[in-house]
Amino acid sequence: MDKTGAVPRYSTLEPGADLKRAVTEAHRLLDDLLAADMAALGLSTGEADLLTVVRIADRVVVPGDVAAWLGLTGAGVTGRLNTLERRDLIERRPNPADGRSVTIHLTPAGERLADEVLTAKDSTVVNEIVESLGQDTAAQLVRHLDAITAAARAALSQ
Repeated sequence: MDKTGAVPRYSTLEPGADLKRAVTEAHRLLDDLLAADMAALGLSTGEADLLTVVRIADRVVVPGDVAAWLGLTGAGVTGRLNTLERRDLIERRPNPADGRSVTIHLTPAGERLADEVLTAKDSTVVNEIVESLGQDTAAQLVRHLDAITAAARAALSQ
């Protein structure tokens, strides 16, 4: 902190390093806000993610879909499915298209909780972040982050 009470802007860092630090810190803090909201619903963020993936999917979901969408291993998905099934939030049914597999379905309680999760996820970002930034600044930030994402994808594809 300087004499005015302002936090220093890491001006000695290269612009790319300062950008990485800012994005990483913002991501961590947003994750912390989300984790607190999900904990209030009795879920880990991973469990909440699984419920919402199944809720918003436009087709019947199999564990491999969840693994791909959430970047998890099969074991990671299985562990979360087991936890959610014990809590009567999801059920696994035999896959009619492939007898070796199962499909994942939300129970009525799981549907209600998934809807609460979706509302809570929106509330964290909309109410606590966007409102403090203002709509115009938030929209500009999204455009800039989309540009960063596109540039990073392009760099990775080279």
